[in-house]
Amino acid sequence: MPEVDLVLGNREKAELEKYIRGEIVEKTIVGDIFSYDKYDDFVITGFEGRQRAFVQIQQGCDHRCTYCIVPFARGNNRSVPEDEVLRQIGDACSYKPSFSGLVKKILEAFPLLPSLQFGSLDPAAVDDEFVALVGKYRNIWPHFHLSVQSGDNTILKRMRRRHGREEVIGLCAKIRAVRP
Repeated sequence: MPEVDLVLGNREKAELEKYIRGEIVEKTIVGDIFSYDKYDDFVITGFEGRQRAFVQIQQGCDHRCTYCIVPFARGNNRSVPEDEVLRQIGDACSYKPSFSGLVKKILEAFPLLPSLQFGSLDPAAVDDEFVALVGKYRNIWPHFHLSVQSGDNTILKRMRRRHGREEVIGLCAKIRAVRP
C-alpha cells in the first residue's frame, strides 16, 4: 500500500525514533513477539498539562483466553522490576511479583501521592491484601475497571478465563465493604 509509510510490530515500536531518523530503512518489520522477553522501557519524563501520569508495570499476558488478542499482539507477560516502577513514580511526582506488595510499596514510598488509579485489573489477580489496601489508603481511587469480558459462567469458561461470575461479584462486594 503506497500510502503506508511504515509497519512495525509491537516489539519494534520501541525503536520508532531510529525509523524516523532513517537509521533503519525497512518499511515493514514485525518480529516474533513470543521470542521477546524484555519489557519495553517507555519511561515517563513528565506529564505537564495533564492531571495524571501512567506507569506501566506489565506488558503482555501469559493466559490464552479465547477471543483475546493481547498475548499475540503484546507477547508473553513481562513485568517491570519493582525498583524501576518506584523510580518512575518518583520521577513523575500495571506484575509477576506480588501486585498487592507493589501497591503497598508505592503507597509507603510516596505517602503524599494524591491518587493511585488502576486500569484493567484481572479479577483473578486481585487478592485480599489489595482489598485491605483499598480500605486503608484513601488515595487509592475508588473506581476500578475489572477485565471481566462477560457475566456468564459458560462464556467465561469457554474463554478460559480464570474467574467466574460469582468470584467477580464477591470481589466487588469485598471492595464495597471496605470502601462503600
